[in-house]
Amino acid sequence: MNNRENPFVTILIFLLVLLVAYIAVAKDFSPVNFVAPERPAESVGGGQGVNRFTSFASSTAITVTTASTFVTATNTASTYRRLSNLGAAAVYCNVKDGAAASLNTGLVIYASSTIEMTVDNNPYQGAIHCIASQSNTVTFLEI
Repeated sequence: MNNRENPFVTILIFLLVLLVAYIAVAKDFSPVNFVAPERPAESVGGGQGVNRFTSFASSTAITVTTASTFVTATNTASTYRRLSNLGAAAVYCNVKDGAAASLNTGLVIYASSTIEMTVDNNPYQGAIHCIASQSNTVTFLEI
């Protein structure tokens, strides 16, 4: 019986040829040859090539009533302040001397609007008191 007539030998030769072909092709895709892309540095702080994520504090909700309502104390390190009026009536805030607020004077925050004080526009860093003609919710955020 010769090798061509034996099905076992034929299958064995076929499998060896497949194995050799697989090894020849697989070496080009070997993990040894694979170069993964570099991930950006993951650290806190500065430096070139470092991803930085700025986080903001959550805002505080304050109910401003018909009496002068304390919103925040003086903070000379403040670089950003945001007041948002979530109510239906205008809110008046004293941003001058930390004194009590009174209706129709001071900084006006109209219904459903926001006032931002940033480093670019020299934010008021003193105490803030607000008042409204009816009870309103104001959110305050400071950084």
